[in-house]
Amino acid sequence: MISLSTDEYAVFAELEGGVVSNVGCARSRGSEIQIHCNRTPVSSLAELARVIPQLLITTDSIELLTGGSLLRRQYIDWGVFHVKPEFGDLWRSAQRCIKQRNALLQTIHAPGLNTANAERLEAWDVQFVELANHIDVLRADYVVRLLPHVEQVLKQFGQMPKITLAYQRGWQGSLHEQLYVMREKDIQKGYTSLGPHRANLDLRIGQQKAFEVLSRGQMKLAIIALKLAQGLLFIEQTGRHPVILIDDLAAELDRNHRKELCGLLDEMGCQIFITGVDIDLIDVDWQNPSVVKKFHVERGVING
Repeated sequence: MISLSTDEYAVFAELEGGVVSNVGCARSRGSEIQIHCNRTPVSSLAELARVIPQLLITTDSIELLTGGSLLRRQYIDWGVFHVKPEFGDLWRSAQRCIKQRNALLQTIHAPGLNTANAERLEAWDVQFVELANHIDVLRADYVVRLLPHVEQVLKQFGQMPKITLAYQRGWQGSLHEQLYVMREKDIQKGYTSLGPHRANLDLRIGQQKAFEVLSRGQMKLAIIALKLAQGLLFIEQTGRHPVILIDDLAAELDRNHRKELCGLLDEMGCQIFITGVDIDLIDVDWQNPSVVKKFHVERGVING
């Protein structure tokens, strides 16, 4: 964000249709980011994310299918965070519990536990389990509500195979019991092996993982469907619209699929920013071309 010839950056935006009317971010080299909403400092990026919910689709988004479970947890948590106000505090509290529990595990020498350490572990376990169960309920409910929207978007892309989504919470049965069973192994490893931080979203076509079956173009359509489904559910549950950011829209998509995507984006009624290196591949048949604005960036200078 900070170019080689400067020492800081600042970004400001005016917003319409919400309680907050303006936001700003600034940062100097070697300093923490500073954020203001309505000219009042805010303490975290999470607060800014609530003000300006964003859906990001890039060429790297394909890792949602091919990468590790962390990306799929973050995908679920984006949606839960924006529709369940209590989720942010729950997740931060759970993270603190995990950190404290792991620190304790690393001070205990296996085999065996003395009474004091066992009592300290139990105290953290009780708190962690309560938070984990609450997080699990919110995540599971979100995935259930999301599924119809994923199916709806996929149908608009023609000959796409049916993709199933299965939420995996990160443990089996009672978490309290499983933490007790896993204590010795957790002590040996030095970290908590079960909990909401191990959750996953299993995406399959039949019995195979989706990325093993889909072509590159189909994977991009699947990613777009997953992301836009979140936008549709967000609009449905909050009455607000996210900002949609798409980089290199044309990659792996033919003209028909680009038209289908742009038609869907038109219907959502969101503000959309699309970047690319070939204007002919972005300038497809929008339903209302009069609202489309084009900007050309060359050597850091914006024209448009």
